Amino acid sequence: MDHGYRMHLVNTAAVPQYEGLKYADDNTDAYWLSNLLRLGILPEGYIFPREDRAVRDLSRKRCQLVQMCTANILSVQNIAARNLGYTLSTNRIKALLPEDVERIFPQPEVALTVDTNRVVVRSLSEQIARLKNKEVDTHLFAMNPRRHCHRPAPCPRDRLIEHSAGGQHLAGRPRRDTRTT
Repeated sequence: MDHGYRMHLVNTAAVPQYEGLKYADDNTDAYWLSNLLRLGILPEGYIFPREDRAVRDLSRKRCQLVQMCTANILSVQNIAARNLGYTLSTNRIKALLPEDVERIFPQPEVALTVDTNRVVVRSLSEQIARLKNKEVDTHLFAMNPRRHCHRPAPCPRDRLIEHSAGGQHLAGRPRRDTRTT
């Protein structure tokens, strides 16, 4: 990659297993992967260029903090449901003050648990706000537009069946011609 070679990072968990092959060695595997690549159905990962990896890591950290914050909010909501019989909204939890926690949850152990989660949520929210940056999102999208694409990808199995059927589509039906004459 750094020296001008084109690299393919294969997602090995998504590679379809081959059936009917007599040998399972490196040469057979390489032949199978090259066929998948030639057909355009080799599941690949994206390799960020070296200069863009810091932005990627920043984005990953922000996602991790959002997940942690959500887990703490859900914890408070579950505690409220068990102890109060109703849940608190996310905005209500984020706006809680220490005196609100003591008033809403009279048991000291429960109040301490909720207050601990409240402090963690507030701290995580501050860090998320620091990391939230439109320029970072724009930069990530410019590097890899596929990553942020919300259109479903075509099913590789359909392309493989279509190719192996010699122009026939699924279940032997002729492929619909979408070309205009």
